[in-house]
Amino acid sequence: MTNLIISNICNANCDFCFASSFLHERENHSKQKFMSFDEIRSYVHLFDQADIHDIRLLGGEPTLHPAFDEIIAFAKANSKHITIFTNGCLSEIALAALENLSPDECAIIMNMNAKISQEQIRTREKTLIRLGDKVISGYTITQPVFSLDSLIQTILDYNLQRIVRLGLSLPIFSKKNKALHPKQFPVAGHCLAQQSFTAFQYGIQIEPDCGFVRCMFSEDDFQILKKHDFHYVSCCSPVIDICSEGHFLHCFALSEKFYEKYHESMGIHEIRENLIERTNPWQISGIYPECGTCLYKRSGECCGGCLSMILNRFHPIGNSGN
Repeated sequence: MTNLIISNICNANCDFCFASSFLHERENHSKQKFMSFDEIRSYVHLFDQADIHDIRLLGGEPTLHPAFDEIIAFAKANSKHITIFTNGCLSEIALAALENLSPDECAIIMNMNAKISQEQIRTREKTLIRLGDKVISGYTITQPVFSLDSLIQTILDYNLQRIVRLGLSLPIFSKKNKALHPKQFPVAGHCLAQQSFTAFQYGIQIEPDCGFVRCMFSEDDFQILKKHDFHYVSCCSPVIDICSEGHFLHCFALSEKFYEKYHESMGIHEIRENLIERTNPWQISGIYPECGTCLYKRSGECCGGCLSMILNRFHPIGNSGN
């Protein structure tokens, strides 16, 4: 799994965004708002060498790229599956570029609790109407008690794919963004188990993103989730976010701590192995002091949680470095 950060700007203002620090840094120190088409072509060639068949476009907001329609055409011409992470506020040009692609060719992961204006919400509704069969709903848990009812209704109303890609609001290393505290995880886990009843009733599958830990679920709640087809996974490994100017990031949340500067002699798999080797010492620990002796962690059922959250346990805010 490798992502191309093709836009350093965004038209939403999400306080939980783990890319906010990276984007702010880019805005202040880089004149390049968008990844160049030449860079994109070279990275797609790198994907070919690594046998990667999916082009995953991130930002910022990737659909703001001035050559977005050309990028989509290029990806399709090279027989790549296209995945787009977006807030859903798409221009007519972006809509036209995606409208005729089938769900087998393109997946649109839409952040359904993005902080956008009322006008942008109306724009997103048009996107849902025209691209609904390709849309996978993304939702970030920002409070320990939450409701998926309105999201489920949106999925039904617009005939979206019956999948919720569920994330946790996780911290940026050494920075402050809105994030859940580890002490809030068990409450969020119980709330999720309760929410899963309605999702299961309508055939909607909840798929967790990175950072989930096993102990956030009681045994009863975990059995409820399993019964409701919750595909539990606990992982924190290098996603590899590729940004302009040749920086390969472990992930957005750790963009200031773990990254590699690209060189032509390097391949995707080599870069990933380098990042794994550098982060391995921290994986011994976890987000809780008890993780060191936890049976879930020892058995591999739990990774110990988000690495950025682990690092923030040991490093004061503002202390960073690669």
